[in-house]
Amino acid sequence: MGQLCRIWEDEALSWEQLGIRVVINRIGLVLAANGGVLDMIKNPIKKGVSSYFGNGKQMYPWIHIDDLCGMIMHEAESKSIKGTFNAAAPNSLNQRKFTKAVVKVLNKKFIAITLPKFILKLMMGERSGVLVDSFHLSAEKIQKEGYLFQYSTLDIALSDLL
Repeated sequence: MGQLCRIWEDEALSWEQLGIRVVINRIGLVLAANGGVLDMIKNPIKKGVSSYFGNGKQMYPWIHIDDLCGMIMHEAESKSIKGTFNAAAPNSLNQRKFTKAVVKVLNKKFIAITLPKFILKLMMGERSGVLVDSFHLSAEKIQKEGYLFQYSTLDIALSDLL
């Protein structure tokens, strides 16, 4: 998947040679009140169970839906911004800490089931990498361009959404 993204980004950036401003966002896990990844995480917790994939230490770069929209608007309005940016909040957490933060906001108890990496690979093949590989996206570049996150911590984001 990483190679595909690199090829796509290189092709998109080639438009700059034609004098066209190009902005690419590498989007983390988008958190919204309805649907998406947050529902997939919170629904099992509400039923008293959740799982950690692999060792649970893989990073979960996330972004509140309002910050994603705000960031895109900021990029569109600023004619000087160009290149590739990470659309992720400045404070990523690993999967275990992310899950525990959701549990805390929901005020639920749960049983954590650990799904070892080799089991996931048997079940999902190479797609298991999406669950067990770690992706850390830094927000530093967009912050240097003047974007201020409304939801810079997961606690703030979850309090708004849950």
